[in-house]
Amino acid sequence: MAKKAARKARSKRRTRSRADGPAGYICLNKPVCYAFDVQFRPNTVQLDSVDLFDSQAGGGNPWTTINVNQLSAQGTAAAMAALRRAATNGEFILDCDDDCECDLPKNWGPWGGWKRQDISAGFSIPAPNPPPARLRYRANGTVQARARMKIGVCIAIET
Repeated sequence: MAKKAARKARSKRRTRSRADGPAGYICLNKPVCYAFDVQFRPNTVQLDSVDLFDSQAGGGNPWTTINVNQLSAQGTAAAMAALRRAATNGEFILDCDDDCECDLPKNWGPWGGWKRQDISAGFSIPAPNPPPARLRYRANGTVQARARMKIGVCIAIET
């Protein structure tokens, strides 16, 4: 008797079919959407290089790489703090177009392994000889990170 009731309950479940939408239910221009969950190990941040922003520089590239050893203790601490702030855990969604909605599954995929990931973050410190009042820098480094993913389907919104 229990099997018959379970079969009957399953038969009442309704999934979306092509007959439900006007010309098909999957968005044809972008049929897939993604969600990523990223975790960082902030204690594994390593500072590799620092770039100084120079608005007066010619040649089209306003960033000049400087040796990390040339930074003061305050500059090194600010660069490390900027990289740790950039290594923030979070979820990121690559969504569908405006006329579609993302149908994501409940469960996440498995976590990937920990990998070294390049990371970059901006920071500023007071200038010793203003102007400008603050010097702008870009810290470049690496951190250990891992991610997991969900893959969803973009479904046309019925109007």
